[in-house]
Amino acid sequence: MTKREASRMSAVYFGIMTFLCQTMALSGAIISWRFYPHVALSLLTATAVGFISSRSLRLPASWQLINSAMPCSAALLLSISIPSWILLLITVSLAAVYAPALWTRVPLYPTPTESYAAILADLPNDRPFSFIDVGSGTGQLLIFLAKHRPNGVFVGVEAAPTPYLISLILKNYYRATNVSVRMQDFWKTDLSSFEWVYTFLSPAAMPKIWAKVQSEMRQGTFITNTFQVPAEPSEVVSINNLRCSALYIHRISADQDGRLQKLSAPFATLPKDNYWRNYKHG
Repeated sequence: MTKREASRMSAVYFGIMTFLCQTMALSGAIISWRFYPHVALSLLTATAVGFISSRSLRLPASWQLINSAMPCSAALLLSISIPSWILLLITVSLAAVYAPALWTRVPLYPTPTESYAAILADLPNDRPFSFIDVGSGTGQLLIFLAKHRPNGVFVGVEAAPTPYLISLILKNYYRATNVSVRMQDFWKTDLSSFEWVYTFLSPAAMPKIWAKVQSEMRQGTFITNTFQVPAEPSEVVSINNLRCSALYIHRISADQDGRLQKLSAPFATLPKDNYWRNYKHG
């Protein structure tokens, strides 16, 4: 993937494209009102223009849905009486989740639960080890791994306040004593003390995270979900989900020239769902 293609996936790009789509949707609603002043028709026109413009710009399906729903959502908010402090609270909460994407270039991407067993299978169960999730979100992956690998130390790094607070709540609720989470910019996190480094970031961040891994990791394993770094992986593990995801596994040797031998841990036989229901008693 070229740098230009990667930059198109950044949060800034999505923000600009959404602004453009909504400007076109508003223009469509105004034109419709001038020809036939009817609220329902104007909203329908704005919705259609928002969808067509976002599809024409080849935005992902989720962003097409967002741009289609925005005109009606805005009209609904204006038509009902909502205290200003509630709107402010919603705005601040959303900013606490998504604002860090403006400088990290990484929106909130929760790791698909279908990936959990494959990641777990790469971790040893007979010796201590250290694992870090770079951009850990709400920490659900960390807590799952900690449950099934009590011999490991798991660290999560998250820049957004809201997911970080949720991860703290989950960590304490599930009594995951071998999990710690930090709220900090993961670009400033030192990776040298970790044997396993895992990421599920965005295409825009992959060249930079690979340079950081090469610079800081002494030896161990670097795993990236869905998005590839500019290097041939040691292994690729396909994930059976709607996204047709894959884990790209890179073995980092002490001298950066060779590859560590593949760990012999077999894939765990684990259920594909109900992870959290069975966490305490599983």
